[in-house]
Amino acid sequence: MSRSSEKNRILLSILITTSIFSISLRIFSLSFIFSILTIIWYFLSKRVRVKDVSFFISIILFYILYIVIGLNNNIDKNYFLFKSLLFLVTSSFFYLLPFLVTDEKLNNYLKFYALLSIGYVYIIALYSYMNGFRGYNDLYDPFIKMPINSPLISLLAVIAYIVLCETIQKSTGNMIFLFILLTINILCCFIYLGSRASFIIMIIYISFKYLLYFKGLSTNKKIISIIISSSILIFFMNEVNLLKLGGFEKRGLESSRFDILKNGLNMMWDYPFGGLKVVSKYYDGLWFHNIFLDIVRVSGYIVLLYWCFILFITSIIIVLNKKNNKKTFGLLFIILIISFSQDLAFDGHYNTIGLLFMIMGINMKKIRMIK
Repeated sequence: MSRSSEKNRILLSILITTSIFSISLRIFSLSFIFSILTIIWYFLSKRVRVKDVSFFISIILFYILYIVIGLNNNIDKNYFLFKSLLFLVTSSFFYLLPFLVTDEKLNNYLKFYALLSIGYVYIIALYSYMNGFRGYNDLYDPFIKMPINSPLISLLAVIAYIVLCETIQKSTGNMIFLFILLTINILCCFIYLGSRASFIIMIIYISFKYLLYFKGLSTNKKIISIIISSSILIFFMNEVNLLKLGGFEKRGLESSRFDILKNGLNMMWDYPFGGLKVVSKYYDGLWFHNIFLDIVRVSGYIVLLYWCFILFITSIIIVLNKKNNKKTFGLLFIILIISFSQDLAFDGHYNTIGLLFMIMGINMKKIRMIK
């Protein structure tokens, strides 16, 4: 390798590492700057393929429609523009990252992202707990020195944990480490922060993984596995009253979440260009906490249909790659869609929604390799 190539490799590594560091810790200015620099690097130093760029352009077009139409429906235009551009730049960075590095390096960057994000959440939760904040709807971020959305933080920890599970090498030591993190997540996200969405996401993921693991066991091991898992479940249900946790109280058909979703779905087709508002006797906020309805709120159902088309094409590509035994992160893709149907997406999760675009990039890169 020439000295020039080595310098370029080191510089690219610095750009990517700093971008992921900034995005994971939600440092807005650095996330914006280093993501742009990495994107510029891609277009200046790589042979750009039409197939890669065509899908990338479709993502850019989505954001352009989202921003241009949204500016006509948003009161605080400066904040909305900055926030949307931040999402655009970081999403573009995540999409292009698989084309800049090998699969092995991408795996390492994902682990780096996951560990930083988990550490970020634990520091916030520990600081808040030690300073008397009750967790659910009462959380303080010492990094930016202001109160923050507790469901957003707990969901970040769970998604980062799942990313780590999907990328870490399966060894005894790593499995023990993951189990310790799972225990901390239960205490932090489900009990202290009381996040219903995080709880549901984790149950779905663990259940799926458990079923895959269970299928490969012998009869005796299956019996032992059932006894152990049942004992843990019974103990948990006896010791923890979920209804007393902040995120689980007053739920069901009379909850604010069900009410705003029902009204949003009934009214969304009246708003082709945005302007859908939350109508609920239980909730007076601006957001639906659902990626699909919040897109309609900002830019209308026409942009939503375009977004659904992008997701549909991505799903087809994932299936094709899976049939060819490629690693697709398909389960993570499904988990992310479910997650963003439970909480803020383009209004708050720029550091996690980028993963959705990374999965798009990963699968676009792999589909072109199929002969």
